[in-house]
Amino acid sequence: MELVEGRLAGIGDVMNYYAEKIPEDFPLYFHPKWLNLVCKGKWNVVIVLYQGEIMGAHPYCIFSDSVKPALTMPEFTPVLGPYVRKRTFSSNTKALSYEMEVLEKLMAQLPDFKAYDYKWHPACKNWLPFYWAGFNQSTRYTYVLHKPETLEIAWKNVKEAAQRQIKKGRKFLSITQHHDAERFYALIKHTYKNQKTTVPYSVNELDNLLKGIAQEKMGAVFTSYDEAGNDIGSLLIVWDSENYYYLIGGLNHEIDTHGTMSFLLWHICEMAFSEGKSFDFQGSMIKPIERFFRNFGGELTPYFKITKTNTTIMERLLHKIKKT
Repeated sequence: MELVEGRLAGIGDVMNYYAEKIPEDFPLYFHPKWLNLVCKGKWNVVIVLYQGEIMGAHPYCIFSDSVKPALTMPEFTPVLGPYVRKRTFSSNTKALSYEMEVLEKLMAQLPDFKAYDYKWHPACKNWLPFYWAGFNQSTRYTYVLHKPETLEIAWKNVKEAAQRQIKKGRKFLSITQHHDAERFYALIKHTYKNQKTTVPYSVNELDNLLKGIAQEKMGAVFTSYDEAGNDIGSLLIVWDSENYYYLIGGLNHEIDTHGTMSFLLWHICEMAFSEGKSFDFQGSMIKPIERFFRNFGGELTPYFKITKTNTTIMERLLHKIKKT
């Protein structure tokens, strides 16, 4: 199986080729429609091909015109980094050799960088080529609810306390689907106020995100409200051909008496299951949030945070001088 680096394939504009040929089963965050939105059109990609088909890709945002840029995560994007297309082989040895070669060829095409800091997609479980090249790794976790055989089976795995909250929400709350940034941002501010901190993005940035999501039909905000019309909780959910993803949440803790977030999340899970999709909670490593997500019976799923810093001796000395 002869794998070819995109830069050596004689295809001209790699970005346009990627946009035209990207496999449909690549996760949402790797698609040009998402990258154009969160990177504001300033991104690039390295690819590996087999007989003209994309076998692997590593998109990256371009945050500066620096000769040695920092390759880091774009805003509103939980995972990125390399992605290797799934293929069936006659042996595990051949499968691993394919995976290793794709990763090596992707890494070889990355631009010379000052720093690399990416959270990889959970499907990318092999980082050995990057380890051999001096990168570092730490493990993070998310919960994934895979599509069950029946909804009843999934329901049995939900913790009883969460089941009670969901049932309570069904009695007293309603749900609407929208892309209204002002409405959503009001609840996000409540969440950050409860955490005694401020929202790290503006309502205008959120509005741009939601407009792009609406235009590409790749997600929506789901808001629960009570009988008096008060908005209590909201979730921004995005999706692709295989999964629903929890991206952002907001909750007015002062008036939440009906287990709003459990009710909302289970509603989204039911939607995902009805379409034959899984639900990815997208984290979290924060203890109280992890405990809450665990209540839904998902599979604890590891993913990698891969980092590396490329600095010269002179750069390190200058950094040391600035600190003194």
